Amino acid sequence: MITTTEKQQVRQLLQDPKWKAVENIAEALISKIKDDTVLRNTEWDTIKEAVLQSGRIEGIRNFIQELYIQAQQ
Repeated sequence: MITTTEKQQVRQLLQDPKWKAVENIAEALISKIKDDTVLRNTEWDTIKEAVLQSGRIEGIRNFIQELYIQAQQ
């Protein structure tokens, strides 16, 4: 997937105190997405928006989690 050098760079990034700022921004973005209403004009559009919102949140969390996984390998 990624090279040993890239894994080392990710590891260093996650250990840097500045990384906390990135995590805080990710959590703020998740909160912003959650705060956005899913209600739309039709029930189908509401369901679609709810699924899209959930997918955006899951995507952010999966990306952060994958960084930690790659750093541990």
